Amino acid sequence: MATFQEMYDEVVILTKRPDLIDKTKQAVKSATLFTHNSGFYPRDVSESGLKFNDPGFIQNFDPKNIWPLFRKIKYIRRWNYDAADPNYGKVGPFFKPIEIGQSVDAYGYDKQDVFYLAGQLQQIRSSLEFQYALAGAYLYPNVTESNYASWIADEFPFAIIYDAARRVSSGIGFREDAQDFQAQTQEVMSEILLMSDDMPGE
Repeated sequence: MATFQEMYDEVVILTKRPDLIDKTKQAVKSATLFTHNSGFYPRDVSESGLKFNDPGFIQNFDPKNIWPLFRKIKYIRRWNYDAADPNYGKVGPFFKPIEIGQSVDAYGYDKQDVFYLAGQLQQIRSSLEFQYALAGAYLYPNVTESNYASWIADEFPFAIIYDAARRVSSGIGFREDAQDFQAQTQEVMSEILLMSDDMPGE
């Protein structure tokens, strides 16, 4: 697994600027976030079970309480809980993702079996009472120096390294170097983008 220090060292080799410690560290972090945010990748999805206090037709939760690195919900589906089942039940149907402005139908009635983001809370409306659900969410990578974790850094490290080098070079006015690194970044990124999901929730 690629470490933050390994990525940092590679950027310094390219830029030949070991004196720009803080700029290079920030560039590695920004480049890592940039590559992951370039698409919605299956490798960035984390799945978790949800248990609400009581059964209800309307439930909500704060995704950041479940996933501190939360980016965007991919899906939510009902979970049919069964304590007697070895797997504690089975998955139910998916809720449909909508925007908050689409929560009412053409006749003025609240749509059912849907979910949408309102403020920080993910709202769920169901046609049946439920207490359990299964949700998947896209997460941001961990870009802290001590707990750095990125599958792109592991499998396509130079997508991050070249972009970080571009950021450092651009910041100190080396435009020609920055343009070269930009071209190299785009070349590697074209491979990664082929792995991107459809839009979340679809």
